[in-house]
Amino acid sequence: MKRLREEKAIILQREKELSDQIKEERLKAVEVESELKERSVMERLKYSEAMQHIADLKQAITHLELKVNFVKQVPFQV
Repeated sequence: MKRLREEKAIILQREKELSDQIKEERLKAVEVESELKERSVMERLKYSEAMQHIADLKQAITHLELKVNFVKQVPFQV
């Protein structure tokens, strides 16, 4: 009977250790998931900023092309 109680205590202790280990791993997983979400948001923000910069540059190019075409059409006067 004593042996059974000792085995039960050992099993319960091992179960507690494994349960604690599972909790730790879940916390790590949540932290990693949170970090990945944050990185994803930052990458989307960088992408949006880059796309806005490209749009601004295209607009500037179009504006300059219009100026060049206008200057070409105006007769040169001395």
